Amino acid sequence: MLTQPLPQQPTDFWLDTYTPAQIFDTPALISSLAAHSELRKELGDEPLGTWQETSQSLLFLRIQSAASFYSLNKTLMDHPPPVDADIILDPFLLNILPQSLGPTAIYIAIVAIGAWFLSGAVFRWLLSIATDSPKPHTD
Repeated sequence: MLTQPLPQQPTDFWLDTYTPAQIFDTPALISSLAAHSELRKELGDEPLGTWQETSQSLLFLRIQSAASFYSLNKTLMDHPPPVDADIILDPFLLNILPQSLGPTAIYIAIVAIGAWFLSGAVFRWLLSIATDSPKPHTD
């Protein structure tokens, strides 16, 4: 039985960010935002949080993707499957490391330092065994 492999998820993504002023100045973007708001109301989604004035910036993100595979199946090429995308918003520590990776980085650093000292102790132990062993007999 010959089966045809399923197409892989597309790998071509375009990310665009917009400020609120850009959203309200562009009719296509404001209508898309209004449609999204209406859809959330119809689905009964609750708001993610309450709006508060903060000193942080506010940006809107638009993700676009394209299928990056080719198939002899005309239907598949005309109507590619939906693309899954996960967005993980994670603040950075010192603009270097994502905050969620902080505990992992600390754990790796502790293990590396422990391994450094343990390897030194093992080396000294092996060196002491090598120097304490009797010399081979030569006849």
